[in-house]
Amino acid sequence: DVEVWVNPVTRANELHVSIVLMRPTCSNANMHLEGDRLRQSGSTALGCGRDREIMDFAAAEIDKWLGKLGARRADKRRPDPLAMNHWVGSCRLGACASPASLRVRGTTNIAVADASLVPEQVWGHPALTLTAVGFKAAQVLAASLA
Repeated sequence: DVEVWVNPVTRANELHVSIVLMRPTCSNANMHLEGDRLRQSGSTALGCGRDREIMDFAAAEIDKWLGKLGARRADKRRPDPLAMNHWVGSCRLGACASPASLRVRGTTNIAVADASLVPEQVWGHPALTLTAVGFKAAQVLAASLA
């Protein structure tokens, strides 16, 4: 799943087209705390051949599309996989946060109500999924305060 979008620019005769791999097939990374430092294990930077192939294919298709319009890509490097992404799953529901209260396990006053609850990437843009998470979180948290 590759997402493509056009970025607004202020220079005449220039258009920025960005692409990002939204659902890596085999790249995987975890963030965790070690003492007071945040650490990453694994790689989100197109850490396997399959993910690099997908991005290279997407870039080639965009080059074809641009060529038909008489345009070209100024920067031929592989797109930066960390330029933008919709990170999820850092505090998965049931593993890190209680499904009943959304409280972080072992705490009484820290609740999670964001994309970190979602266990894995959703297909497409996550806006509606996260809106639903927000509505449900509001109900759960309001009930826990009543």
